[in-house]
Amino acid sequence: MEFCAADPATGKCRVIVREEWPASWTDNAPAMRWLQDGRRFLWTSARTGWNNLYLYDLSGRLLATLTRHPFEVASIVRVDEPGGRLFYTARSGDNPMKLQLHRVALDGMGDRRLTDPAHHHSVDVAPDGEHFIDVAETHDTPPITRLRDAEGRWVCELATSDLTQFKKLGLKPVELLTFKAADGRTDLYGMLHFPSRFRPYKKYPLLVSVYAGPETVGARETFTLPNLLTEYGFLLATFDSRSASGGASVSLMPSISSWAGLKWTIRPRACGHCGIAVTWTNAGWAYSALRMAAPFPRRVWCGIPRSFTPPAPTRQ
Repeated sequence: MEFCAADPATGKCRVIVREEWPASWTDNAPAMRWLQDGRRFLWTSARTGWNNLYLYDLSGRLLATLTRHPFEVASIVRVDEPGGRLFYTARSGDNPMKLQLHRVALDGMGDRRLTDPAHHHSVDVAPDGEHFIDVAETHDTPPITRLRDAEGRWVCELATSDLTQFKKLGLKPVELLTFKAADGRTDLYGMLHFPSRFRPYKKYPLLVSVYAGPETVGARETFTLPNLLTEYGFLLATFDSRSASGGASVSLMPSISSWAGLKWTIRPRACGHCGIAVTWTNAGWAYSALRMAAPFPRRVWCGIPRSFTPPAPTRQ
């Protein structure tokens, strides 16, 4: 992928930044942000295997490597040019689903995480960069909104969630699952949803939702209500594929289905209340449904692709 400049008078083009990843692919629209002088810009690249931030000028000169993390930078939040600071989010929580707010100088010095790694954070930084609103939550902890200063210190509490109705309805928190991919090394995640009338001594049919496309996730760390299908007497599970977003970009190469998650979940010791399983997929991924079901003929009843895919020789 090449980011280029063109002379409107002559049509002559030149390359400013070139990115390549021969083993897989590069992002064709990487996040970037122009600085006020119109000549310098922030650039996102996964050239190290992880998304990181760089400062370039229009000549193509690398002015500063702003981050050097072994985890993914997620987004540019705010550039405070008068203060020489950049605020950005990164997947540096205690699992990669938990976004954290960081601050770093525009010369790449003094990088600091400003939020609690035990929670996922949605943030809004004030225009002067001196305060930010922080909404903290996890998959089973409802959001709480606080005002913090530029050092991440608590200023005041703005809002809390009310779970009165959630408890009154007898709803069950969604469970986060952690398991290894088929390679035995990659940590993956999933979520298990329960009906409100769940009884741990009973066996339930398990519905497994699958979409094994690139950067597809089966779990999240925002507060999650149980899926409505559970009220028909099912457990419902979703799993990461090995290409789930948030990991290293090198993990995008082996984009495979989530059968390792199903294998882990239907083990008696892991989920003794799971009975037979039904897998269903979006976007015509009949292969994914079959790939999930085939290794477990005595436990998986059927696989159902939910969306139509036009015929093609490669899909037969």
